[in-house]
Amino acid sequence: MIVRKDLIVASLAVTAVFPAQSAPIEEINCPLEILSESEFEALVDWVTENGSSSDPRIAALSNAAGTCTRRHGWSQSDFNWAIQFTTALANTAILSQELRSRGIDSERIEFIILADDEFLRAMRSMEISEQVIMDMIYRNLTALEDVVGQEFQDDILFGMIFQFAVARALQQVSREQFVAG
Repeated sequence: MIVRKDLIVASLAVTAVFPAQSAPIEEINCPLEILSESEFEALVDWVTENGSSSDPRIAALSNAAGTCTRRHGWSQSDFNWAIQFTTALANTAILSQELRSRGIDSERIEFIILADDEFLRAMRSMEISEQVIMDMIYRNLTALEDVVGQEFQDDILFGMIFQFAVARALQQVSREQFVAG
């Protein structure tokens, strides 16, 4: 699957709107901006295959985040949040592209996910469980069915939305935690 890094970086400038913060939000994009196209493609492959943390394809991201840590004076926490943000961003991009290829408006699904305060509160406290995600889906079932239509009964599509919800929420939480310092 081809996911264009340049389009992701450009979209970040549009979606990064936050109140007062300790770390400039654009810094969280630093590892993504450092990765070459081939390194980013390897990261996408790693995310797609649910690779392990010892997989060499993730090393480039760790090295890029290390460079950003030195450049911006990040803490270990900032380093970790930037890694999580970038992997969640790659996962969100992959799943968004797959949803769009099925004619589903991933931005509307994203809006539903990010509007669910209870779900985001659980994700912020790292209470990530299948039940938390299922609860969010069931709370928003009517809105989600409106977006995906009859296909929502498809197990593969349901799984994609499930994964998209986790990835997009982790992207949001990582960004919030990064700027909070």
